[in-house]
Amino acid sequence: MQYLLGLEKFTEKPVFVPELFVLVRKRLDHDFFNMLTLMLAETDGSKPKKEHTDEDGNDHGGTMKIDATCSDAEVRYPTDSNLLEDGSRLIDRLLDKFCARHKVKKPQTHRAEARQAFIGLIKKKRKGKKLIDKTKVIQIRCLQADLPRKRTTHTQRIRREPSASEMR
Repeated sequence: MQYLLGLEKFTEKPVFVPELFVLVRKRLDHDFFNMLTLMLAETDGSKPKKEHTDEDGNDHGGTMKIDATCSDAEVRYPTDSNLLEDGSRLIDRLLDKFCARHKVKKPQTHRAEARQAFIGLIKKKRKGKKLIDKTKVIQIRCLQADLPRKRTTHTQRIRREPSASEMR
């Protein structure tokens, strides 16, 4: 934002007061926004669309005013079990790519067990502390069981040190 305004350097001080945009929107009338929309459409090269009204006279094809103060609240909050599930899924995907690239058989993992515990948690309407803790313990145990074995198994197969008899 500060770059677009032409400031010479970054400052942590806010450039605008957040309420300023709401005040500007309230002071400008509906006709000004329509004129601005038409001007933007002309510079874009597109023609404004005809208004669509239904039998009741309701307009369903107009412009929508979007305000930053009215945003969706569909934010996914990261919980420990969600982060562990994402990590488990990512590790499994990376392991698949690694095994495919190096033509190595994929070792057995505990992904299904960790996923089953996670699904059991998220399907519950009331998640108790015991269930949450139990799910986290299962997921961590599965990740700990998979990581060291995957690391040693694949690195030994790919970068195997030659034995003393092979060096002769």
